Amino acid sequence: MKKYALNFFFFFMPSLLTYSQTSPVTERVRGWSSDIDSLLVFMKRDHYVYSKQPLSRKLITKSDNLKSNIKDYSDERMLIEMERLMHYMHDGHSYILPFFARRVNSYYLPIQFYLFKDGVFIIDASEQYRALIGNQVTRINGIIVEKLVKDMKGYIHQDNAVTVKWFAPTMLRLRGVYESYG
Repeated sequence: MKKYALNFFFFFMPSLLTYSQTSPVTERVRGWSSDIDSLLVFMKRDHYVYSKQPLSRKLITKSDNLKSNIKDYSDERMLIEMERLMHYMHDGHSYILPFFARRVNSYYLPIQFYLFKDGVFIIDASEQYRALIGNQVTRINGIIVEKLVKDMKGYIHQDNAVTVKWFAPTMLRLRGVYESYG
């Protein structure tokens, strides 16, 4: 059995512009800032815990920091960063699913992963990559897969430790996840 380090990640993704990326930078920043502010309003108004107590200071600080970095982040990364904000709800029912965004195209690897006890393996792939099925993946874009999964504990919504294991195979496919790694 071969082990693969997936360093070809970005070569398989179309570099198409998305709807919101074609707008002027100031309009894009204003739009995302408004989205962040709206998210905080919904969290405060609708969350079963935070409708009765203040939002955490850490969440407010993270959202302010995110707003100051909007111009430097792609729209795909912004969706992942919004998921990072949702993590502060501390439950498995509050989350953002980047692949359902209406105005942001999320690009992803043409392979599907699964986390087994002995590592991350490719369990399905688009036709042209079918030969990779069954192989273990040790790195993606130069980053050790175990680190990527461990880091998800800090931004994937979760009721328990199994939630990250359940979402990780999908999140590992999303291009926006890798931007924070450089």
